[in-house]
Amino acid sequence: MQLRIWSAIAVAALAWGTNGVATRAALNDGVPPIAMAAIRAVIAAAVLYVLLRLRGRGVPRGKPTWRIGLVQGLFQLTIPFILFTLAYDNASAGFVGLLVALMPLGTAIGAHFLLPDEPLYAAKVVGLVVAFSGVAFLLLSGDSGLEVGGKPLLAAVLSLGAVAAISFAGVHARGRADMFDPMELAFMQFVVGIALIGLTMLIWEGMPLSL
Repeated sequence: MQLRIWSAIAVAALAWGTNGVATRAALNDGVPPIAMAAIRAVIAAAVLYVLLRLRGRGVPRGKPTWRIGLVQGLFQLTIPFILFTLAYDNASAGFVGLLVALMPLGTAIGAHFLLPDEPLYAAKVVGLVVAFSGVAFLLLSGDSGLEVGGKPLLAAVLSLGAVAAISFAGVHARGRADMFDPMELAFMQFVVGIALIGLTMLIWEGMPLSL
């Protein structure tokens, strides 16, 4: 079990680490920001659907689980995908990537106030302070890629909005963990995200005919 947990953490870390660089590269090649978020959601939903079918599962059913999926699709996927992609369009991948590292801090603070069984105890606070200090040090040291220009202040506001949304989504799902299967919930949130991001794309950017 420990191997599976650490393997999942390693894969997630690799994905998060390469996400910003890949997104920034695609934006530099002219892919519209919201269209980029929509494409990512479609690919993820397709992969998750295949994985569900391999497990002998189908499309999740039931209003309670889909209500959770709607909340997660909005706060875990739609808002962060759009805000982070816009942030990458206005600052370096390194700068935005450092702000992404604040998600555990936001989640821990949210859990402290919203989940009775996850208070902030001394060791957790120390760990979070150390992590935040590391992010702050890298930002102040000039090693975050700020020198490439852009609009770092706007990117910071967008990124922190995404961090707040993801933190809320994590706490919301944690408080209802007995009501859903994690993979089914992931599929639901991407389906919801496709609809919401696609609608935003059509309103904001129109149909990306060049893709």
